[in-house]
Amino acid sequence: MGVLDALKAEVYSRESLRTYEIIRAAEPLLKPYPTFDSFLEAMHSSGKEAGQFHDRILLRFIQLIQTKSHPKVVQAWMVFLLTPKLKTLQKQYPSINDSDLFWETLRAINRFSVWEDRRFIASGLTKNIENALLIVCQNEQR
Repeated sequence: MGVLDALKAEVYSRESLRTYEIIRAAEPLLKPYPTFDSFLEAMHSSGKEAGQFHDRILLRFIQLIQTKSHPKVVQAWMVFLLTPKLKTLQKQYPSINDSDLFWETLRAINRFSVWEDRRFIASGLTKNIENALLIVCQNEQR
């Protein structure tokens, strides 16, 4: 089992679910989602409004991580939410293992500028991750 696959256990841990309740109580974006599962269901919806919601959630999670508010748990949520895209990137860069992908994703999240264009958070973050993976691949070839 790879790092990305193991995230599910962490995301559904007692600590993680308790943290969701704490953040949800203070976060208007999460108020409509009483459980973590209902939140995940909303994150897997599609359409223009869903895309805007996804970007607002990702932006808020990045802010929580960068301000050190529950960073470990929120980082796990972020990587878990990005896992489908990360697995696609991993297919494009087969020399990248789960561990490198995980750590490069965390670095990209921590370096992401929340002050840039806020309309395309998911695609901007994905591009940052892809750029980081390109650098890892280039370094491996040296």
